[in-house]
Order: sequence, then C-alpha cells, then structure tokens
Amino acid sequence: MKQASWLVLLIFVALLGQGRSAQAQIALYGAASANYLNNGPYTDFLEGGSAGILVDLGKTWHSRITLSADLQGDFVYNNSQANPPIPGFTAGEMYDAVTIGPRLTLAPRFYKLSPYVQGNLGFARYHDPVTRSITDNLVGAQAGVTRQITSRFDALVDYSYSYYGYNFGFYHPQTFSIGAMYHLTKR
Repeated sequence: MKQASWLVLLIFVALLGQGRSAQAQIALYGAASANYLNNGPYTDFLEGGSAGILVDLGKTWHSRITLSADLQGDFVYNNSQANPPIPGFTAGEMYDAVTIGPRLTLAPRFYKLSPYVQGNLGFARYHDPVTRSITDNLVGAQAGVTRQITSRFDALVDYSYSYYGYNFGFYHPQTFSIGAMYHLTKR
C-alpha cells in the first residue's frame, strides 16, 4: 500500500508539471572592461574583460521582475609605464576579481531594453611589480541594461562600483563594461 501511495503522488506531481514550462534560464556573458582604480597607487585605467554565468531563479510582480544569481569574473591589467615614470617599474599592474550576487532585472518594455541592478560580494587581487600585492574582500553594486538582439543574444552595458580591501581602506574600483550575453535556451 505504501508503494502505491508514492506512485500516485509521483504521477500527480508529474501531471502538475506538464502544463508549466521551465522558467530557469542560464546565460553566459563576456564584456570588454575598463576599470578605474580610484584611490589606487597609480590612479589609472586598467583594460581587460569580464565574464560570467547568470542563472534565473524566478519571476515576481506579475512576471515583470526576474531574480537571478550571477557569478562574475573581472580580469584587467595595465601594460604601460607609470606616469610619471617610476624607476624600476615595469608593465604588469593587474586587478582580478571573482564575485557572486543577486540580480534584479525588469522585463523588456521600451525598445527591448531590460535594466538591472546587482549586488556583488567576493574576493579580488591587486598586483603591481613595485608597490604591493593584495588579496582582500570585495563588496559592490552594479547597474546596467541589456538589449535583446535575437532570441538567444543580448547586448549589454554596465557600470560597477566596488569597495575593495576595506580592512585596510585601499581602493574603490569602478568598472565600465560593454559586451554580449548568450542564453542557452531560446526566449
């Protein structure tokens, strides 16, 4: 009798799921980035890229807001000499960060634009050959907009402001990115 109850329950759950399509979306994205290290040792721009995985967790408020989880990596560097030149300084200033955080996205309404806001929490590493190498925690916020190009591709533009190394009060990196997002399933 107990096995029959489990079988009936399993069939009932399977039938409930038939009429509902899967809402989970997974997207991969990459962007060209310029990172301004405000309060950094050289206060300059570093160039590189950002890449990440975005997983939609669900929709709320009449399916107008999507809650997602975002795992993102930023990898930027400066390959030029310091200005003014520092004796012994060679190219190789780098800033790498890995963050995770929630993202809230509004459904496209005006010209297929979807604005979003996101919180970031993670770790970053700064390195230059002369002054220091530091690995510390990173807390920040991000805002941007995506534009649907096709059923699988979006263009994206975003801005991120972070507080890096707050145990020592070092840097406030600001990242400007432009790139593309690929959705694994059609929308």
